[in-house]
Amino acid sequence: MILPCCLYSMIYSARLISVEHTPNSQKNFFEWIFGFLSMLLSSKVIILTHSYLEEIKKAYKKFYFSSRFTIVPNGIDANVFKPFKNQLLNINQNNEIILGMAARFSSQKKQDFLIELVESLNINQSRYKFKLKLAGDGETMSKCQTLVKQKGIDSSVIYSGFLEEQELVDWFKEINIYVHATDGETLSTSILQAMSCGLPIIASDIPGVSNLLNQEKVFGITSKNTIPDFSRKIINLLDTPSILVNISENAREKVLNDYSNIEMLKKYLISLSH
Repeated sequence: MILPCCLYSMIYSARLISVEHTPNSQKNFFEWIFGFLSMLLSSKVIILTHSYLEEIKKAYKKFYFSSRFTIVPNGIDANVFKPFKNQLLNINQNNEIILGMAARFSSQKKQDFLIELVESLNINQSRYKFKLKLAGDGETMSKCQTLVKQKGIDSSVIYSGFLEEQELVDWFKEINIYVHATDGETLSTSILQAMSCGLPIIASDIPGVSNLLNQEKVFGITSKNTIPDFSRKIINLLDTPSILVNISENAREKVLNDYSNIEMLKKYLISLSH
C-alpha cells in the first residue's frame, strides 16, 4: 500500500509513517522492493527490534538511509491484558492442561505442528490430558482442520476463530500454557499479550522469539521445532511450578517496563518530533 499512501500524503500534505514487521527471513522479492520504497517515500520507517534493523542495514548496504528509521517495539495495554487467578503453583495438579496459540493461520505459523504435538503428548504420557485451543483464522486453517480429522483428535483441538480484544482476553484466561510455534517472527503481539497476562510461554527458538524471551532474565522457554523437544520442555515446566511462576512474574514486569502501550506512544512521539 506504500504507493497509494504516498500519493495521499502528497495531496493532503500528511506525513507518511511506515511500519516494517514482516520477518526479513520470510520476505519475498516484491516485499523487499516495497520495503525499500517505504524507506525512500516515508517520513519515517518504524522498526520493531534492533536485530531487525541490523538485517535491513546489511540488505540495503550503501543505499541504507539511517535517518529514516526509528525503533519502536509493539506496545500492549497492560491494563487490559493483565494477570488473573490461574493457580500457577498448583498447575501440575491439574488433570487437564490447556495449551493455546493465537495467530493468523499462515505458512509462517505452525499450528499443524502443535496439532501433532498434542497428539504425541496424549499418546506418550498418561499423567496429563492435553488440549489445544487455536485462536485466529487464515489460509492454512482448512489444512489444519483436515489434519485433525485425519488423526481423529477432534476432542483435543478447539478452534476459537478470530477474536475481538475482550474475547481474546477471555481466551487467555482459559489457557494454562501459551505455546507459539513459528518459522518466522519479528515481535509477536500475541506473545507480548501472553507475557502481560503472566502466562507461562513455550515458543520456537528462532530470531524474533528467542531474543525476546531470553534477555537479561528469562521470560519464557524456547524450543526447537521438534515434537520431542517441545514435549520435554512442556512436561519439565509442569514439573517445576516454582520456576514457572518466576518466569511469569518476570514476563509481566518486562511488558510493564518496555512493551506497554504507554512506552510505545512515547517512542512514536519522540520519533515524529525529529
